[in-house]
Amino acid sequence: MNVEILEKSMQQWKNSLGLSLISSDIVGHDGLCLVSHQSNPMVAALFSEIAANGKANIKRANLPPSRYTMIHLKSGNLVILLYADNCEWISVINRTQVNLGVLISVALPTALKNLANAFPKESE
Repeated sequence: MNVEILEKSMQQWKNSLGLSLISSDIVGHDGLCLVSHQSNPMVAALFSEIAANGKANIKRANLPPSRYTMIHLKSGNLVILLYADNCEWISVINRTQVNLGVLISVALPTALKNLANAFPKESE
């Protein structure tokens, strides 16, 4: 794991989303934060568990792996779960302040690429 890449990734994520980013945590499979911004440890731990269950259910259903899940809460906020082999990235975003085009077309693909680069494969 390359923590420096994770920290730079979080900074890019913050820069892309600006004030719409409420909290963001990159969490190991143990539910503990590796890198965070305005961390909410309870949200991170609980959504890490939801992410793990979601990944398992997708696999059990013989569907192709998911790269991320977006949940629209009644409050108007979005919860975004990004999946990697060794961790999950959990963010809460204010839906009324985020530019969805930037989120979907710029921020998410960049974050997913950075997340993959932070965990090089064993053979590399």
